[in-house]
Amino acid sequence: MIHLLTGKSMNKQFIKDNERTFKKIRGKHIIKCFRLFFESDLEYIPENIRWQEADGVVFLVFSNGEIISFYPNSENFTVKMEKIKKEKLPNGLLEVSNNQFWNKRVNSEIISVELIYGYTDTPYGVLFQFANGLKMDLCYLSESEYTFDALIISNGEKV
Repeated sequence: MIHLLTGKSMNKQFIKDNERTFKKIRGKHIIKCFRLFFESDLEYIPENIRWQEADGVVFLVFSNGEIISFYPNSENFTVKMEKIKKEKLPNGLLEVSNNQFWNKRVNSEIISVELIYGYTDTPYGVLFQFANGLKMDLCYLSESEYTFDALIISNGEKV
């Protein structure tokens, strides 16, 4: 389990913990993606971006059997990551692996994973690069066009 701390110790521990996790998933594949949505804002978000822009937790299942959840941490303006066991997956998950965004990223080898930084020394997201040339980022966003304080998934072009 990865815990976020506060201040500079949070950043050092966060980076150390995540580098270990990232090392284990490089060269692996995402085999499934699940979402657990916090709000019922789906109907207000255009369908072509709904499963990326809606506020909620992302659960990625990797080819090595690891499952990592990604969710917004508003206290530290960052993404919190936590390794979990399959039996601990919550009820009410929606599998989104086959939608237009994910079906191009699922089963493609992960060639790099890195933290994304803004103007502070606290990372606000994670960037994945795949062997097929595509990217994906999971970023904490304090406000978007559709939600407030959310984890947003995009194609990694804005990073």
